[in-house]
Amino acid sequence: VGAVRRTDSGRLFFTRRDLGENQFKLVVRDGAASASSADRMLIDAEALRKRAGQPFAIVDFAPSFDGSLLVYTVQVGGSEIGELHLLDVQTGQNIAPPIDRIRFAGVGWLRDGSGFSSHGCVEIPGTGLAALYISLGVDRNRVLYLGELKAAVDGKAQWRKVVDASDQVRDIAITCDWIYLLSAQGAPRHRLLRVPVSGPELARAEVVVAGSDEVLVNVAGARDGVYLVKRRGPVMQLLRLPHAAPQPQPIALPFEGSVNLLSADASQDGVLFNVNGWTLATQRFAYVPGAAPVPITLARPGAFDAPADLVAREVTVFAPDGTAIPVSIISRRDVKLDGNNPTVLYGYGSYGITENPGFNPRLLAWIERGGVYVYAHVRGGGIFGTEWHLAGQKANKPNTWRDGIAVAQWLIAQKITTPERLAIFGGSAGGIFVGMAINERLDLFAAAVPAVPVMVDQPRSVLVDPARSFGRPVFTFDST
Repeated sequence: VGAVRRTDSGRLFFTRRDLGENQFKLVVRDGAASASSADRMLIDAEALRKRAGQPFAIVDFAPSFDGSLLVYTVQVGGSEIGELHLLDVQTGQNIAPPIDRIRFAGVGWLRDGSGFSSHGCVEIPGTGLAALYISLGVDRNRVLYLGELKAAVDGKAQWRKVVDASDQVRDIAITCDWIYLLSAQGAPRHRLLRVPVSGPELARAEVVVAGSDEVLVNVAGARDGVYLVKRRGPVMQLLRLPHAAPQPQPIALPFEGSVNLLSADASQDGVLFNVNGWTLATQRFAYVPGAAPVPITLARPGAFDAPADLVAREVTVFAPDGTAIPVSIISRRDVKLDGNNPTVLYGYGSYGITENPGFNPRLLAWIERGGVYVYAHVRGGGIFGTEWHLAGQKANKPNTWRDGIAVAQWLIAQKITTPERLAIFGGSAGGIFVGMAINERLDLFAAAVPAVPVMVDQPRSVLVDPARSFGRPVFTFDST
């Protein structure tokens, strides 16, 4: 199952790919409690492929608030440029010509279903206002404008900036009365602020949740309150804060792992969310105040959703400068510390991105044969918020791969593996993690996989000891 959307009518729209299928299909279900037998397929990307003779992929969709209309975007042949379509949910027929040249355009519906907009413009219910969200690519800071809804519909809005990039706001949730802001300003692990929609002066923002040693990750607004995800290391917690008295109320989760907020809206109570674990497949839930989270089964359970012989361990490894590096280790329960375990060490360490707990069934074959898979939450990522990101950025970038080297040495010292059985892996910006680690300590690794890596032809600095290269090639990578 991919994305999930919930409407005011209770309908669920989601993408699903069953066993043996190549592409996700778009499905509608009338209510979270309905049986899967009532699911109705709206868009079959595989059928589109057969008719057109080239691959189609559903990349985005947005139902109207009453669930009667649906906007969806498809891309053809792997292109990033697609077409936007408008569908009548009851008949399953397109009701307007497609709009071409669409690139990852999110859609915000007007509450009455009379129209929609793209580029992050959404109506704020009951206020006569529209909000315009601006994302700045890999920059984690957000920008927010407010304007009159009617003027925005007429293309004449005078937008007022409420949040600038310099305010270091990482996430935004707007309800009928409040704008909630996840801010890193003065709080490197973030704090939750709010300002009234009627007077959004950031200088007068109320602190709802102060900064602490835990990282605030995401926020979503509903009619009954605001929902907040916070992190302590790789493990997350879900909280509800009522609007009237915003005191955090923990929501009990079925198991420890990472939490993703799937769907919440200012006109609805509660939230849809999922929980992921290192050794358990994703589980989805609907929560409303006063009740326990209710499981939502949107796809058939898989035979390997919860392998009994897998175990995940969270450990701490110390870098040469004394910094404690969180490390997640996934293996069979009966793994022996005899140095004979083939092991893959994975790292990324860029843009404040965190490797959250998530079950990857493709690792089963590796682990079942005695392999060990290790996630090193190195500096440059976001497991401890902004300070962790900055500690592995620019002039501090060497911390990223040297943290990885420290983890490799620990794995060998603990007799989990040996240099002859240890591989290092990372992709894109994670190529820096891989390339520089093998440049500095090629003797620690038997194999290296820099997938679609960031590379340069010449080194920015001398990062290799020729005595450790053993005559093997040395790679150079961009360390910015």
